[in-house]
Amino acid sequence: MTLKSKRKAGKQDNPHIPRRKNKMLVVSAEIWPGGDQSRAYLVGEITAANKSDLSPVSSYSVSISQGPAPVIGIEGWERELTLENHHRAEGVWTLVAAILNAVDCAGSGAKEQELPDAKG
Repeated sequence: MTLKSKRKAGKQDNPHIPRRKNKMLVVSAEIWPGGDQSRAYLVGEITAANKSDLSPVSSYSVSISQGPAPVIGIEGWERELTLENHHRAEGVWTLVAAILNAVDCAGSGAKEQELPDAKG
């Protein structure tokens, strides 16, 4: 299967979501009003840059942001973090899930890390 980008020239960028220069992976969330791609606008974005020279277990510098939507009571926010020890062989969605899991999207920052229970 071959995946092709659906990103079109002229798409409206959200001025509340900063564009990063140093990036390797970009995950964008868009709204398509009424399913109309020509009216699409950006509401959130993740950018990640590999800091480990593409080693099999890598660290990433990550930025994640959400634009405000005052009509429905959503405030804009931006977070910066470093994600460490990601096994690249697990693929892109495992990386994205780890980024989302590391950020408290509804709160004020990075989540508290929970330590596993010691057994025995």
